[in-house]
Amino acid sequence: MNQQEWKRMYGSTPLSFQHRVEETLAKGRAQEAAGKAAGMRGVGRYGLRTVLIAVLLVTLLAAAAVAAFSSQVASLFGWFYGEEKGAELLAGNLATPAQSVTVGEVTYTLDEVVYIDDGLYGLGHITPANDGVVLMAEDYNVTDAAGYGLYYGEESKAPEGAPTYAELAAEKNAKIILAKAVAEAVGVDGGDIIELGTAGYMLMPQTDGSILFTFELSTGVAVEEGETYAIRLWLANWEVAPDGQWLRDDPNSSDTYLGEEWTVEVQPKPAKEGQIL
Repeated sequence: MNQQEWKRMYGSTPLSFQHRVEETLAKGRAQEAAGKAAGMRGVGRYGLRTVLIAVLLVTLLAAAAVAAFSSQVASLFGWFYGEEKGAELLAGNLATPAQSVTVGEVTYTLDEVVYIDDGLYGLGHITPANDGVVLMAEDYNVTDAAGYGLYYGEESKAPEGAPTYAELAAEKNAKIILAKAVAEAVGVDGGDIIELGTAGYMLMPQTDGSILFTFELSTGVAVEEGETYAIRLWLANWEVAPDGQWLRDDPNSSDTYLGEEWTVEVQPKPAKEGQIL
């Protein structure tokens, strides 16, 4: 699976699950071999069938647990920073607020937040509030293929003939809106919400017309271990003309800029005891 496929699926089967399945199958084969060596005639066709059914049940239960407790944050940052970071995030404290707010014609949703020792990591998505909008992420141009990433080391590029943002907007008779979401302040356990000196973030276009946004906030002055986090994000969007001109901050054009603070309170919880990760 390449990186582009991951972005479409929001993650793949964790390596820990693959290793558990391989280990279970290996144990089953070892038990069968040991039974034959010991002359256990009772473990014949029906005994082997029982072993295989048990292995299948373990596999299905493990798969169900992974599906129930998988982490989009762990998958994405694991892809970006490496397997070790992904495993660390998968074992961290997790919150899935799924809270949304609409600013103008754009809807912002915070899907997941994870706390580990070195900070808070979050992920959400930005979607059009109606069919008359084509979303474009920061650092992209109207001449770029709509919905395809150009940065962060994506391996797959847009297929030949993919419509640009300008072409897609013309086809749909829609406006192009550049949208972004950036975490800017954090409060811990009811304390003051403190402005962040720096905050890492990514904005990644998706083929379904949405934008994936992320943030990573390092521990320090604002972020520390706690039970409840109030995360304040700055949400902004503005219209972009078909020729690429931003319709904002220009006295000679219509100023379409909209900006709004949005505070989401989350309570990340540790992985449940016995949870398969």
